[in-house]
Amino acid sequence: MGRWSVAEANGHWRQWDFEPYFQDDWRVRTNLTLNLGLRYYYLTPFWDASNPTSDSIFVPNDYSAANQGQLDSGGNIIPGTGANFLNYGNGLLECGVGPIIKGCTKSYKGTVSPRFGFSWDPFGKGTTVVRGGYALAWDSNNPLFAAGGFNGNAPTAANLSTSNILGFESIGPGPLGTASFSNMPTSRKWPQIDQYSLGVQHQFVGEHLLGVSYVGSLGRHLQQTRNQNQVPFGFGHAERS
Repeated sequence: MGRWSVAEANGHWRQWDFEPYFQDDWRVRTNLTLNLGLRYYYLTPFWDASNPTSDSIFVPNDYSAANQGQLDSGGNIIPGTGANFLNYGNGLLECGVGPIIKGCTKSYKGTVSPRFGFSWDPFGKGTTVVRGGYALAWDSNNPLFAAGGFNGNAPTAANLSTSNILGFESIGPGPLGTASFSNMPTSRKWPQIDQYSLGVQHQFVGEHLLGVSYVGSLGRHLQQTRNQNQVPFGFGHAERS
């Protein structure tokens, strides 16, 4: 099996990250203190400042099957039909131009991030304390995932490849080789992390201290990649002994 590729183009990536916050400690009683805070994340997707940009996106609603490329009896694309990865068209759009915003995807605005913590001496003797807290944080995405996923997208750049696989002998090098493409939803939430803890500490006679704590985290809307064109296992595969 053979494979070849071309180098990716480099983009000039930018992102805005503005995070105002408020935080204060409130001593409710002599044995109870609260730590309260609130942060707001204003995050924008990574976008390319180059002209033309090196990031593009495929929008299924802008694709027309009637305008797709036509093949002759030999399986070759008929010149002049359809749009290929060498130009924008038929669902392939440049990010930051027309209806497609910079960064190709809309920023999620509901990024409110509360903070809460407490310290409580239940008996008021200074020997036992209960502590706990909760925080919600938002991740601005890994630059290599968010921006690098588009770095090399068609038509400004493309990861061209070709393979010779049993059953696909017709695939080979040519002016229109097989191209890979990275895509993402035009609207999505930022990855969210919930962190929480609860612990008890007690001081025994002789200055011996025992503490028990539970610390946890929970992730939602986390980054993931999926191969939309993955061939199901066992379909179209040839096995050799």
